Amino acid sequence: MIGLSFMEYYVLTVLTLAIILLLIRIVRYDVVGLIVMVLLIVGGLISPEKALAFIGSTTVVVLGSVMVISKVLEESGFLDKMAEELDRVFRNEYVLLLIIMLIVSLLSGFMSDVALVSIFIPFMYAVSRSHSKKLSKYLLPPLLCGHSRW
Repeated sequence: MIGLSFMEYYVLTVLTLAIILLLIRIVRYDVVGLIVMVLLIVGGLISPEKALAFIGSTTVVVLGSVMVISKVLEESGFLDKMAEELDRVFRNEYVLLLIIMLIVSLLSGFMSDVALVSIFIPFMYAVSRSHSKKLSKYLLPPLLCGHSRW
C-alpha cells in the first residue's frame, strides 16, 4: 500500500469527482472547473489570489471567448446555413472537407490550435448533419490540420 498524505488523497478525490461529473454530464464543464477550483481553494492547495490569477489569464479569457462565439454561431443557425451553402457550391463532400482542411491549415499559422479547432467543431457538426454521416469522419481531418505548422 502506498502511503499518501491527506492532501494527496484530497487531490485524488477532487480529480475523481471532476472526472465523474464530466462523464455523467449533469453539470456543465465550465461549472465543473469552478467546482474544482473552489475545492482546491477550500482544501488549501492554492490560494484565492492564485486561483483568480489563473482565471484572468489571457489564455483562459481567449478560450472562453472562442467557446461563447462558437456556441452563439451554432445556436443562431449560421453554421447550418453556411454548411448548406458550402455543400451547394462544392457538391462533393470530399472537396468541401479538403477546403476546410486548407483553411484550418492556413489559419493554424496565425492562431492557437486549440482555439482554432474549437471554432471549427460546431461547424463540423453542421457539416455532418447536412451529409447525414458520422461526426468522426469530419472531425479528425481539421483537428490534424489545426496542429500542423507551416
